[in-house]
Amino acid sequence: MLSYEQALQKLSHHANLTEAEEEDWSSFVGILFETKAAGVISDFRVPTDDVISCLDVVNRLLNGETPSASVNGDKERRISRRAAYAVAAIITSSVKYCLWLMDNAAADRSSALAMERNLWRISCAWEAVLAGDIDSLSEHLELEE
Repeated sequence: MLSYEQALQKLSHHANLTEAEEEDWSSFVGILFETKAAGVISDFRVPTDDVISCLDVVNRLLNGETPSASVNGDKERRISRRAAYAVAAIITSSVKYCLWLMDNAAADRSSALAMERNLWRISCAWEAVLAGDIDSLSEHLELEE
């Protein structure tokens, strides 16, 4: 499992705010830009799942190992600007890409729907982190879908 600092670093990489130290590693936003520049449609399930796994680490640091157990407890912990900025950049870039897909005659409807679903999954996971009472982001997403 990633440490909180590693999760923040990966989120920053996914948002293209910092360079990845590993070779052959593609960021979520980097794949968006490459896909758009090449005019091809990529599968974003793996990078989406990686972003969500990073958010799960953030969730546990902010809300405790069992967030639902402390619903009435102290939930006034501050979210780091670094985490908030990285997630906002990922979501904003994803929305921009979805709009491009909708305007792109070469893109089929299923590609746009798949990307919209990935965007929804990241947004819903982030909302769950902010809510502070969700123990498992992946289980939460399954229930919400």
